[in-house]
Amino acid sequence: MPQRILRTQRRENLTEAGDRGAVAHMRGTFVVWSYERVTANMNAPSIPLVDVICRHLDRNDKPWRYEPVRMGISRLASFRIGTIWQNGECIAETDLGDDKEFSLDFTEGSWSHLGLPGNQQHPFFKQDYPLRPLITGDELTHFLNFPLSSKENLLIPCLEFLVRGYASTPDIARLLATYPLSTVQQRLYASLEQDRRTWLVHPARHVHDDDALLLASMLYDPYTRDAASEIYAQLDVARGRKNQHVSLEVRPWFQGSAEIRARGRWVNGGTTFLCYELTGMSEPQSHPYEIRRPSYTKEDPLAEVVTVVNRERDEIPKPDDPFEITDIDEPHKDAAEWRKPDPGFARLGPRCPVTRSIQQRPYSEKKILNTPPAKTTDLSTGDRVGNSDVGRRKNYAKRVAGDGGVLKGIWDELVRLKKLQPGFSHLEYFSNFSFQSGPVFKLQTLRPFNDLDEPTPEAVRWLKHNGNASRTRGIMIVRMVIGGRSFYLFEPQRKQKLRKDTYYEESSFGLLMEIPDPRSAEEQISHICDKIRFHSGKFGALEGLKDHHNLVLHITRQARFYANSTLRNAFLKRGVELVR
Repeated sequence: MPQRILRTQRRENLTEAGDRGAVAHMRGTFVVWSYERVTANMNAPSIPLVDVICRHLDRNDKPWRYEPVRMGISRLASFRIGTIWQNGECIAETDLGDDKEFSLDFTEGSWSHLGLPGNQQHPFFKQDYPLRPLITGDELTHFLNFPLSSKENLLIPCLEFLVRGYASTPDIARLLATYPLSTVQQRLYASLEQDRRTWLVHPARHVHDDDALLLASMLYDPYTRDAASEIYAQLDVARGRKNQHVSLEVRPWFQGSAEIRARGRWVNGGTTFLCYELTGMSEPQSHPYEIRRPSYTKEDPLAEVVTVVNRERDEIPKPDDPFEITDIDEPHKDAAEWRKPDPGFARLGPRCPVTRSIQQRPYSEKKILNTPPAKTTDLSTGDRVGNSDVGRRKNYAKRVAGDGGVLKGIWDELVRLKKLQPGFSHLEYFSNFSFQSGPVFKLQTLRPFNDLDEPTPEAVRWLKHNGNASRTRGIMIVRMVIGGRSFYLFEPQRKQKLRKDTYYEESSFGLLMEIPDPRSAEEQISHICDKIRFHSGKFGALEGLKDHHNLVLHITRQARFYANSTLRNAFLKRGVELVR
């Protein structure tokens, strides 16, 4: 008997309007269930296709009929296992509770591959998570199988590990599945100059520093090089056998101890954790590396002529994007690139030691070619080799240090406390100018400045937030009733700041108020949402706060946020002792 799927609100930046084309033909509500085989793309060779298996949901949200959808491998950035879709739009996600963290051994021999053919599944899959049945002995999907103890194990879909565990962008997974390693190197490296002592790496101009460690490992670590090469080799062997479909076996790209964070659930009587989505991973610590970028700063009449080609880049408009994504055409050779941010990916533990150097290169003449973008009607995730009116889309997920953010940490802790704290009777968030309840909070959008406002330049910069549909920052407002007393917590949305190639949340104080009268609360919320814009999120600078209040200091140690200690300290100032 299929179990009912519990829903939760989808994450910010998870999908955008252009994704609907892949599933526009599907009726009703369905959930992305699993990933199967990879197929060569005859129409657009630089876009390998994946069979994404969906299951339709009945009126009670119980999964029933299977329906496969074939789409480009980079589109797995949006079509994540557990996402729920309707009329071409992602409307929710499967509620799987908190992400889990595991300590693993990536060393070869410490893990195995589990392949599942269409006509035979492990008993616990049939019982707990039935995959699509097909009358074939060929393997349809593979998992990485990690032992957790003598009785427990962890299963990660191989394609999931490739798309999210190898790099910050699925574009690298696409390249590894499309080309032999020599061609991949031409596209990802500016130079193959090596220094085995420092693990020197020259990423191409378009490759983010987040992915330089993978590139360095592919140069100097034979294990990583083999793991990367095997991805294309499996598809190449399948083509040689006139078989266009292959279930990819993917290895971890480094060996040794590793930490991973996964979204999923326990199956097999609570002994197997089935990963739906990889949400964080540690970095190998075996060898430091050096990132070197060129800088053309010295003129020399005998040196080379340097030509820099600038193609237009843009962030995907939110919430609506006028362009559909196509998997049957490749981008025009002069296509502009539309960059689509994905939910952040946690960098767990210490980062691998890295140094950066600049290679000073002389030049006799520097030519800047600003390539006018071709007229665009659709977007594609492939290489710029086409002649049609197709632009290019590239997904990327920032590598973020920490545990997912202060706001999420506070909300998750409040949800936990509501279950444990005596007298904690109400918990709601304020969004779209009303209080609402639900497992996932939403922000209240702050209004943009108008022509009559006179904000400081600092306030204008603070309010601007390109990651939001409104292009303005939001604020988390939470109402809590504890022991019959009404409390209101205000926390500004944080931006990610880059520090030594690692993203950290900017720091900010919160504000805790006790407001007994609901009408007064409405007035105070309106006042705060208006005035906080002019003070760049500094609650201590606000005037006109009428009720009892105190600032909230967030307790952080070694990049880890302690939500319980933060809330306990804040509420103690209001005479309330929260449980630990």
